[in-house]
Amino acid sequence: MGSLILLGLSLREIADRRGTSETTTRQQALSLYKKASVEGRHQLSAYFLENLLAAQTSLKPFAQSGSESL
Repeated sequence: MGSLILLGLSLREIADRRGTSETTTRQQALSLYKKASVEGRHQLSAYFLENLLAAQTSLKPFAQSGSESL
């Protein structure tokens, strides 16, 4: 579900794709936000990007010397 939120789908679109009600989808989104300690989809996106960038940074020591970073 988190990936569908990050893709920018509305709760109605997510509910339709998952075969659930919009109310169920809203409650699940709220639960996801609470677990991630964020207040909404904009903060979830920022949380995801920060963690993605942190993961990429931690992989840099494994790059071959002399190679350019992306």
